[in-house]
Amino acid sequence: MLTNLRSHWSHGRWTDGGGGGVEAIRTKEQWVKANPNTTLETAVAAARVKQDLMHAAATKIADRLDIKWKNSGIKKNKSGRIDQKAVTRGYMG
Repeated sequence: MLTNLRSHWSHGRWTDGGGGGVEAIRTKEQWVKANPNTTLETAVAAARVKQDLMHAAATKIADRLDIKWKNSGIKKNKSGRIDQKAVTRGYMG
């Protein structure tokens, strides 16, 4: 599957190779099914873990290069925008 995705990404869009994007839709559906995060809360919790790992690695790199690293943290959902995107993209609702 990754080889297939790379071929689509290397062309800069998902619909190259014919099929009118059917393959991209099928891939998205597989990702949604395989995603263990079925609620916003589990997705945010998973994002927090990944963000913490990235921050730890980036801090080490920044220290070695004597540069500043700002941890912007994970996205907040105060406006409901994450929920809205999830629904419009078919992940929730």
